[in-house]
Amino acid sequence: MPSRRSVSWPATAVVAVAAAAVAGAISFGVATKLTGDPGEGSAEGLAAEERGTPPAFQAAILADGVVTLEEHKSAVYAAAACLAERGFTVVPRDQGDGYWTWAFRSESSSEVARYQAADKECRDAYSGQVNAVYLAALAATKAAGPSKVDQARAEIARCLAGRGVQGVPEDAPIRRMLDLVENAGKPGEVFNECREIARQKYGVVPAQ
Repeated sequence: MPSRRSVSWPATAVVAVAAAAVAGAISFGVATKLTGDPGEGSAEGLAAEERGTPPAFQAAILADGVVTLEEHKSAVYAAAACLAERGFTVVPRDQGDGYWTWAFRSESSSEVARYQAADKECRDAYSGQVNAVYLAALAATKAAGPSKVDQARAEIARCLAGRGVQGVPEDAPIRRMLDLVENAGKPGEVFNECREIARQKYGVVPAQ
């Protein structure tokens, strides 16, 4: 079986190449993390000469020096549309707390190489600098206190306790919360109601 390999990718992208024993073929998976972890690809971490003058689409967003969530999302979807024009369909997914990802997978190493080139072009044109500024602000917000996802998770736990599901830790994973709901003899709708309350209050919900 082919050995496991990994390939580095600049700033806010991670490329993983995984071997698969299917008729001797190699399965390639490309995951693009558009915002990344705090400190990764931050505005401060980009040299001025590397950033340069932003392309028109990003310049309009960056004109006031602030990148909102909606502006960040518009940049993400513009980059995804750019990829679609080049024949690569990707679907951005909200991971909670302002993090967005998309993934591309192919059995062909040559197709992955073409994707990597297209991905860089599209991020450079539509999302790279916007994401860097957005990420820097997001990291600063996180440093100031608990994330919205953490607050939403704690809200779900408190809500469940109020509905008779006892012993739910405020940092419990979603799977654990669901198990406790079942153990308490409550219907799944109880969890769904609490999750919706948390979503309305904080704008996000934990993914897991």
